[in-house]
Amino acid sequence: MPAGFDQEIVQDFLTESGELLGLLEGDLVVLESTPRDPELLNKVFRALHTIKGSASFLQLTNLVAIAHCSESALNAARNGVVVVGPKMMNLLLEAVDILKTHMSQLAAGEELSVPRAELVAQLAAIGEGKLNVESDALPAQQAAAPAAEPAKQAAQSAATPSSGNVRKLELGPGKADLLEYLVADLDETMNKVQAGLNSLVGSQDVQTSAQSLADTCEQLGRCVDFFEHGQMGELAQAMAKAASKLTSKQDALGNVMPHLKSLCELVNSQAAGIKAGEVREVAADDLLNQLENAWTGAAQPVTPTPVHEPHPLAEPADSAKVATPTSASETKSDGKLAEKTGDKPADKGGEKHDTKAVENTIRVEVGRLESLMNLVGELVLQKNRIGALTRRAASATNADVELTEAMTAAAGTLDRVTSDIQLAVMRTRMQPLDKLFGRYPRLIRDLAAKTGKKIQLVIEGGDTEVDKSVIEELGDPLVHLLRNSCDHGLEMPEDRVKAGKSETGTLTLRASHEGSHVRVLVIDDGRGLSREKICKKAVERGLATAEQVATLSDREVWNFIFEAGFSTAEKVSDLSGRGVGMDVVRTNIQKLKGAIELSSELGKGTTISITIPLTVAILPAMMVGVGGEIYALPLGSILEIVRPQEDQISSIGGHRVMRLRDSVLPLVDAAELFNQPTDKRQESPFAVVLQQHEKRVGLMVTRLIGQQEVVIKALDETGASSMPKAVSGATVRDDGGVSLIVDVDRLISMAEGR
Repeated sequence: MPAGFDQEIVQDFLTESGELLGLLEGDLVVLESTPRDPELLNKVFRALHTIKGSASFLQLTNLVAIAHCSESALNAARNGVVVVGPKMMNLLLEAVDILKTHMSQLAAGEELSVPRAELVAQLAAIGEGKLNVESDALPAQQAAAPAAEPAKQAAQSAATPSSGNVRKLELGPGKADLLEYLVADLDETMNKVQAGLNSLVGSQDVQTSAQSLADTCEQLGRCVDFFEHGQMGELAQAMAKAASKLTSKQDALGNVMPHLKSLCELVNSQAAGIKAGEVREVAADDLLNQLENAWTGAAQPVTPTPVHEPHPLAEPADSAKVATPTSASETKSDGKLAEKTGDKPADKGGEKHDTKAVENTIRVEVGRLESLMNLVGELVLQKNRIGALTRRAASATNADVELTEAMTAAAGTLDRVTSDIQLAVMRTRMQPLDKLFGRYPRLIRDLAAKTGKKIQLVIEGGDTEVDKSVIEELGDPLVHLLRNSCDHGLEMPEDRVKAGKSETGTLTLRASHEGSHVRVLVIDDGRGLSREKICKKAVERGLATAEQVATLSDREVWNFIFEAGFSTAEKVSDLSGRGVGMDVVRTNIQKLKGAIELSSELGKGTTISITIPLTVAILPAMMVGVGGEIYALPLGSILEIVRPQEDQISSIGGHRVMRLRDSVLPLVDAAELFNQPTDKRQESPFAVVLQQHEKRVGLMVTRLIGQQEVVIKALDETGASSMPKAVSGATVRDDGGVSLIVDVDRLISMAEGR
């Protein structure tokens, strides 16, 4: 951890920068296919700039070094000096990997590793216009670009103010190491301030331009904080305050603008001093007073005498990049002045600046949400308990009617309020799948390069939300499925062309809501699964006989793929082929109370479907009695409840089945499933028809009790090992007793495999 910084500050940096890196990686991959997209270039540049700025505050020299050179290379792309191509993208993605490594090292309290010197040098050369890695030659624009070193020397020799004090710039060891990068930031920000002033003079939308200038001046103030130059920071804040007050009123613009320009000249002088290793104090009180009086009309427009030469990097070289100004007479006036910062009329054209948007969200520790969710679970249990006691009191023979009615009404209100609280808390834990899907464009790019294939990743439904815990557990299974699709599913470009397909394979990742579940599809348009190969391998491994596989449906054949150690790959690669993974994928999905299925058409492609619940904490259930015990069945899996007649029940292969209308489904006796002693078993007249992904099973139970919302409690390893396999957890009932929760997916698998 950086010396002298609170752990909470470091954790905030890790959280914010981690989110930015996650988005940055995906945006960079998209940028490779649209390298001239100015909005995307600006977005990735800002992300790196934010990470670098925060890291400089924490004095993380190695992290700042790699972020700075990457930012410089992207800035060259923004300015049209270079165009981002595959080779430059490789460098940028390597830099992102280093930043991710730095984040891990920082979280572990380790020293940050030194970035690869050649990588830093190459990115820096791109940023300086000295290298175009795509052509291994100098960019055409380099000849017209100003030389960095003469500009640096000119800045360092800028004149010292004629009045005021000068002292040596003294920074601690950590900050001194970062001086080069922060001076570069200062140069860039001063360029933006100068360009903002130039564009403001003739802007048709003064309000928007002025707010943009105010934001830039605020950024300048934050940049100056690093150098511990108090007066320079005050001048930057004064500029920001003045700019934020500007509206389209021409007389205010005429009075204030000369003073703003004069302040900019003073800050330029101080910036030049910092580059020369000096802290320059300037005489600014009179100018600040004139600026304040300008709003009342007491001060007349003045043309101040410059106190020094203009800052070399803030000259009009950049001003040509802003919108062409129109004449001042075209500027509309609304006749009103904003009374305070942020009080400005509605924007009728340009970009709107919501200065309070940042206040709409706060960061909350995951641990607090976990605690809150646990408390909601306990609240649900107590709500159920109170409901049960109320019904018990109402059924008493000597019950007070008025009292029981009041209790029933109160219990109903508690039920409603608890449900609202439960929903609200669950929503605080919900996150869009984009947080997960955003990792995969980089993965697919790397896999395409490694396999020599051309692959296009299409992401749909990334705004679909699920519980945070589901996202965390879903990450690794999806990585494995995507790797398999790239390696096994999609063909080489030449093979695709021979098959009449586009040489670029398409891999689609699609998410959607289905009731209380989310379905995630991984679809490829590759070669598809070969039933013949899979059946042959299944017979070789002794999973089935040749006679048995001949009678199996395609879906049943595809299920062999989920057997441990099963693989049809002819060659073992570092991507797949070892037979390790698909069984683990299914196990991890089942831990989420979800299910996975395969469908495929030879020569057309393969679809892998994953269905998972929105949340794994609270479950609507039907309580049923089996002998003297009570069990919970997930309500979303119950298709119907029937009381079969004797002529509807028969036996196939020694196993009971039930004929239900035009279908036959396996029948499982719950007493037998849960190993109840034979002498304690009771008649089970009811069949609860459970369905999961078009597969159905009938579970015979003794009695039906009713619906409850149950809080899922995981079983420890000791308890889980002694329980039947078709149990996913336990819950506390409204009467205070404990019930096991039936795992429907496991139950169906057991019924099919018996």
